[in-house]
Amino acid sequence: MKSVGELLTESRRRRGWSLEQVSGKTKIQKRYLKAIEGSRFDRLPTGAAVKGFIRNYALAVGTDVDTVMAMFRRDFVEDDKGRIIPRGLTKPIDSSFAFTPRTALMAAMAVLIVVILGFFGRQIYIFYSGPRLEVAVPSEGDRVTSPVRIEGKVTTDAVLKVNSKDVPLDSEGRFETEIQLTTGEHTIVVTAEDRKERQRSVQRFVVVE
Repeated sequence: MKSVGELLTESRRRRGWSLEQVSGKTKIQKRYLKAIEGSRFDRLPTGAAVKGFIRNYALAVGTDVDTVMAMFRRDFVEDDKGRIIPRGLTKPIDSSFAFTPRTALMAAMAVLIVVILGFFGRQIYIFYSGPRLEVAVPSEGDRVTSPVRIEGKVTTDAVLKVNSKDVPLDSEGRFETEIQLTTGEHTIVVTAEDRKERQRSVQRFVVVE
């Protein structure tokens, strides 16, 4: 299916005319003629000018004006700002996407489902991830002296070991102990195991001076 620009271009070439010759006959600037042949109507001043230029071009090259204008109306339309745009761009938004009480309810239900899934996902993660374990002292890479103090907090129902040695907890799960280490580099391993035999370990690399 030909466009307006293609039809006018063919008519001009059949006559053996250049754009300069058409410009001379129609008094339309060459750059506007090139825009018309390329169907680049956004490069022309206004919608009214576009239609006038197309009519004059068609008359100059001997093309039926009614046919050309019908093709133009088929493919293009003037928007509320007077700009010529492809007709497909003016298609209204499908009303099925309008915000209605039903869509609001569906959106609320979707949010609720996401919240519920997030909650259960977190619970599953907590269930399988083992006891919570925090080691406050020492920090990774600390330079320390022996005996080395280890402090932290763990889930209250856990059994705690530091380098395989049992460490008692207070009623809130806090622990504090000291271990003797020789001078040099060491890795302290703190391990917690809950009643379901799930474990979690934290390692601290220290340098004993």
